[in-house]
Amino acid sequence: MTLLAKTGNDSSAELRRGEFFLWFFWNLGLIYVCSQFIASRALLIYLYGWSRVQSQHLRILAMPKGRAWPVSNGDLLTRGHSIHFLVGVVSWIALFVLTYPAVRRILPRRRT
Repeated sequence: MTLLAKTGNDSSAELRRGEFFLWFFWNLGLIYVCSQFIASRALLIYLYGWSRVQSQHLRILAMPKGRAWPVSNGDLLTRGHSIHFLVGVVSWIALFVLTYPAVRRILPRRRT
């Protein structure tokens, strides 16, 4: 017996109209935000420190596969790519789990 069956609230388990599209585009948006902003900033803070990233306005300029990543101060990042990936995945999962249920409520319910 599931929790939904116990509470009798089966309406929250139903797919709402357009939910697949919301799920798909919400995931794409969160993946972009997590990889380009959160993970990149976290990697730079890990390598350079908070005060240096803030004072020099450091950012990663490009992320070519198999090569070093250029930073806005002229350095090339040859390490830390796996840290960037792990931070990006963990932040993406955490943000999705925290935000999707609230965003899902915006959608209209299916017509019966």
